[in-house]
Amino acid sequence: MHPRVARWAWMPLAVLGLRAGAVLAGDPPPDPPAPPTPPVAAPPQDAPAPPPPKLRSPFPVDALGPVPPGARLSFEIEGGTTHRVGDELSAAFVIHNDGTEAFRAVDDGSGDRRGHEHLEAVDDAGQPVVDPAGSGFSSSGPMGPDTVEPGASLRVKGIPHLGRYLRFDRPGTFRIRASIDLGWTDTPERSSPVAEVTLVLTRPTPEDAAAAVARRIAKKRADEAQAPGRWVWPCLEDLYDPAYVPALVEALAQGELDAVEGLRSIDDPSAIDALSAATQSRDG
Repeated sequence: MHPRVARWAWMPLAVLGLRAGAVLAGDPPPDPPAPPTPPVAAPPQDAPAPPPPKLRSPFPVDALGPVPPGARLSFEIEGGTTHRVGDELSAAFVIHNDGTEAFRAVDDGSGDRRGHEHLEAVDDAGQPVVDPAGSGFSSSGPMGPDTVEPGASLRVKGIPHLGRYLRFDRPGTFRIRASIDLGWTDTPERSSPVAEVTLVLTRPTPEDAAAAVARRIAKKRADEAQAPGRWVWPCLEDLYDPAYVPALVEALAQGELDAVEGLRSIDDPSAIDALSAATQSRDG
């Protein structure tokens, strides 16, 4: 190539470079990088449904105001306060108005006997009587509110099976304290009344024991006949005293299976021997 031509050969490239630089210089600056797209939140899960409200009595606790003046509670044992070990005991709460003005009382029928009604007992040595269930449910529904006039009394709740609340499994003298929620609020001036009663239990004679076992079995069979197919509470499970062993052995020999529970309730070698003999007889 001629030297003069080679001298100017770079000019087109330089001009192109300048023009390209001008174009670039005139363009707007590039957009900044887009921020990262945030993750799409999952649709909110349905909140767990709240637990169903507890069933409440139409007469809630403390609905009737402070404990009224003159309110007195008694706990009355059917048939008096002297019985035999193994007797079927029943009782009732009774509220009395010893004041000069009428008041209202209500049994809210909550069913939960822990906190609603409270029973405790000690023997003459100060030893507590065991609650065989520890808690449980009673069978009454709501009662009231009822008005108790001055000088009047009102039976507010029955306890048809006292032995399911307190295990009276030995002879002796027992002091029972009983209370029940009747819709009142305790105040510094007055607390809800508490009933106290003394129960005396003696040991049954063999004749008494035999009659009691026969009576319980007859009642159970009558209940079963009245409601066929319905479960009936065991009738011999709370006899406790060794005096019942011969009658229970006889009942078991006649095919009364509840007699096994009766023997198990008796903390005595004679009951253990009878159970062992029954087991060996069945296996043999």
